[in-house]
Amino acid sequence: MIIIPKGKIVMAGLNSYYLDIERLCEYYHEVVGSCGIYFKSVSAGGMLFFDNSDYLGGGLQTGTVNDFDTADVIEKLVASTSSDSFDITIYKIDQEDVYFWSSLFQAKSLYNGLKSDFTDLAALIKKMKAEKLSGYIEVLFDNIHGGYLFFRNGKIVHSVSSMTENPPGELPGSDEGLATLINFSKKKSGVFNVKEIVTHKPSIGVKSDINILPVFDTRRIYPVLDSLLNSLKMVLSEKHPRGFNFDLALKKKFIEKADKYDFLDPFSAEFKYNGSKVTYQGNADLKLVAAAVFESARELAAEKNQTDRFESKIETLRSQYPKELTEIGYGA
Repeated sequence: MIIIPKGKIVMAGLNSYYLDIERLCEYYHEVVGSCGIYFKSVSAGGMLFFDNSDYLGGGLQTGTVNDFDTADVIEKLVASTSSDSFDITIYKIDQEDVYFWSSLFQAKSLYNGLKSDFTDLAALIKKMKAEKLSGYIEVLFDNIHGGYLFFRNGKIVHSVSSMTENPPGELPGSDEGLATLINFSKKKSGVFNVKEIVTHKPSIGVKSDINILPVFDTRRIYPVLDSLLNSLKMVLSEKHPRGFNFDLALKKKFIEKADKYDFLDPFSAEFKYNGSKVTYQGNADLKLVAAAVFESARELAAEKNQTDRFESKIETLRSQYPKELTEIGYGA
């Protein structure tokens, strides 16, 4: 379950069907500053967090899987919009709070599988207060989510329970969730998991490790790859006026390279080229993917004795996308 931090709703009722997700994130980060952007579809949900200067991170949850995917979340949300329609809500979140919420996706297990038969929830809460926990206690009843108790430096800052009248993903404004969870823990068999945040705020004067600009620069690699493969297709097709199956030739090359770059394997369907556009839905860094595609394209051009013509196309790309090609190691 994705927990939505309490905050002022800046905009609601948006839908990914008619929006450019990358530009939406960039715009509201610039206008609102410290904020959270919540995405919800029938089959998935996601949350992105920004402070006044950086993209702090986020999480994507699909289907019934409880774990969150935290790698390249923006890229994956953008890729998902081709087959999924997301409702979008933007929340203004206090600068002091946003570091805490963004760090929850990276929380590490401290205690796992504590059973209510042997562990009293109230006593566990007291212990976490004494230990100055920053993190949360997940409470499960009958193998379903019962709720969460969120701690910051030993203080309970929020509580949420699926047994209250509040929507499960919305944090109540009182301790109703806390009281409900403690009450149920005395009547039902439950399991408690405790997760800890190592740190939930960047050091003073030091920016977050993840900066908003590299995230969006990475997205700009896609049009470079589109142009690269479209140029290669044109060069090779012109050599064969009676017809050339570029898609088949490219797939064969990717199969050859799959031992070195498994994400290029056509059977894994992580990297796709539909004849004009590129999509990628894997976990490898997009810069590495781009470098692998460049390497494969140049090899294919060489095998067809079209190196000189194709290199001239790459020179054109260098003038159009100097920064992007430098990032992936193909700059001037």
